[in-house]
Amino acid sequence: SAVGVLDQTSFAKYVVSGPGASHYLDRLCANRLPTDPGRMALTQMLTERGGIQTDVTVTLLEPGVYYVVSAAATETHDLAWLQMHAPEDDSVRIDNVTAHHGVLTIAGPRSRELLEHVSSDDVTHEGFPFFRARPIDIGRASVLAMRVSYVGELGWELHHPLEVQRYLYDLLCEAGAGLGLVDFGYRALESLRLEKCYRLWGADMSADWTPLQAGLERFVAFDKGDFVGRDALLRERESGPTHVLSCLVVDAEDADAHGFEPVYADGERPVAYVSSGGYGHTIGRSIALAYLPAGHSTVGTELEVGILGERRRAVVSEQPLLDPAGERLLS
Repeated sequence: SAVGVLDQTSFAKYVVSGPGASHYLDRLCANRLPTDPGRMALTQMLTERGGIQTDVTVTLLEPGVYYVVSAAATETHDLAWLQMHAPEDDSVRIDNVTAHHGVLTIAGPRSRELLEHVSSDDVTHEGFPFFRARPIDIGRASVLAMRVSYVGELGWELHHPLEVQRYLYDLLCEAGAGLGLVDFGYRALESLRLEKCYRLWGADMSADWTPLQAGLERFVAFDKGDFVGRDALLRERESGPTHVLSCLVVDAEDADAHGFEPVYADGERPVAYVSSGGYGHTIGRSIALAYLPAGHSTVGTELEVGILGERRRAVVSEQPLLDPAGERLLS
């Protein structure tokens, strides 16, 4: 309803640079790379079988220099994948800058007002569109502001040298005092992202599932040329995915699904399990995501989820559950 700030310094962060960087990343990423400095792309890197090896944002800082951000829990996992596929001709340099760059995320309908209180840079929708990144000055500090949000609200990630983080945080808190600024954490983040049905790697995405099964085909650029996993996805697209990541609204009463609870359909044998779940505080409903067999994934299908030994009614629902047109995100 106002604006919140979250410390996401634990994001994994890499700078990939060099004369071969564009070709190298284009081969690894299923989506198109950004071609203009300041543009961002959300993309998955796939295995040869089409499974989602990692999920990243790629920002072009300048020609031949890319800023790659992934989840905190996958820092060494993703770094190993990048290094494993690096060319041997020294045309690509991979720097892990995770420990050097802090990240403060601000989100909420008043987050633009907050930035305008602390920066003279243009952060209007026209001057700073969604999925763009550029350096801005906040007080005496220069930060890389990235207009992206994992909570489905207007917001920015502020990437900065770690040594100025306390200064930035204090400045934001002082400026946000009259705007309703609050600290928020990962429990709130989880609730908000579930209402938007945003996928989480390690739960709703993994090498066991493909982008087509995960409902992420829009982030696969089949026509851009070859990339790791493309042939497997073409075969799957022709035959159709066997499973679909679906959103369930659960009559959970006093307990929510959180992961690995069985999903039942017309019988005793489970047909799937919950990949992630929790309570959506904005919509006031219990939510679960699950890879359902394609025959059970139609919106309106009634199923059951086993929670604490009891079967709870669940209904396959449209995605996302909140703000389907993205008006809040793109405001």
